[in-house]
Amino acid sequence: MSKSIKRILLVEDELESQIIIELLLNRHPSQIDIVSDGLTALQKACPKSYDCIFMDLGLPKLGGIQAFMTIKDVFKTRALILPPVIAMTEFINYPLIEQCFELGMVSVLFKPLKERHIDQLFARLAELEKKNERSNHAPKNTVISTGHKPILKSVKSDSEPCLLGVQRYSSFLMGAKRL
Repeated sequence: MSKSIKRILLVEDELESQIIIELLLNRHPSQIDIVSDGLTALQKACPKSYDCIFMDLGLPKLGGIQAFMTIKDVFKTRALILPPVIAMTEFINYPLIEQCFELGMVSVLFKPLKERHIDQLFARLAELEKKNERSNHAPKNTVISTGHKPILKSVKSDSEPCLLGVQRYSSFLMGAKRL
């Protein structure tokens, strides 16, 4: 587990997903604040210091990408270090995935999330933390598959390396169906 991820902002509008993701994140001791729309995420993230932000892309009031770009701009204006932002989505949309990475998100996870996806993400963040302690520059992005063929083989970005949780499932309220 990453030593420095003690405060997490979870931005998710669906109550069922909030509960499941919070349970998965609670396996890694941390304080989790939950908000259900992009505007509240912006209000919560900017005055407070989070170690990591999990951002659903399909949010009401202010979409996930718009919220991320605004948060990123505020952090840049205030000369603050932007915490790793992990996008979450139910849809496999290649242009959207590429846009997330190009904008500076460090990972894209597909819902429904599983324990192994969160475990791999935290392990990768801890690994990056160690690498960054030993060097003054962030390493190049990499993609780690979660058992399926990776969607992307490389990512052009100046941000930290990413973990791409690949799941080929369609979501249903009471479970998932393999495609």
